[in-house]
Amino acid sequence: MRGGGAAVVVRGSVMRKKLPRRLFLTLLAALPPALAGCSVFGKKKRWDEGLTVARFLVEARQGDLASRVRLPVSGTVIGLEARAVLTELDITDVALAEGELGPLLVFSLTPGAARDFYRFTVQNGGRRLVLFVDTLPLGARLIDKPVQDGAVMIYPEMERRAAADLAQKLRESAARIQEHIANQR
Repeated sequence: MRGGGAAVVVRGSVMRKKLPRRLFLTLLAALPPALAGCSVFGKKKRWDEGLTVARFLVEARQGDLASRVRLPVSGTVIGLEARAVLTELDITDVALAEGELGPLLVFSLTPGAARDFYRFTVQNGGRRLVLFVDTLPLGARLIDKPVQDGAVMIYPEMERRAAADLAQKLRESAARIQEHIANQR
């Protein structure tokens, strides 16, 4: 009784009956797609899925070729340099505060990013820093003095409730990103 096959009971004894080869191959071919639909074998969720990403770009110098963006509420048009000054990898936390002009987002930076950003703000006073969230420009601030404490403050062009929701999403994303970076070491 060798080979694969279905068991058949005949008068109290078990006999093996071979499955037709074509049926066996059909069942074998159907197995991987059936298992792919099973949650045990489904796709693993990527660590970066669903992140809300913040980046900061700086205003281009006078006369430089630059791409232009328009802020959503004020309609201010700003020409930007192509490279981000700060990225999602530099941000460790985001908090919502109340400023003179309304809700204010406060971005905390990694120690290395804080040092680099301090040097950058010393050299680039008078230019504007533009906040992008998931590729959308949401606010700008003038670099009026060097930022020494590693905290970037910016007024987003949105209502308070939307700013609070955004701060929460950015905070959660920053935590996930920093956790992923720590796990890579």
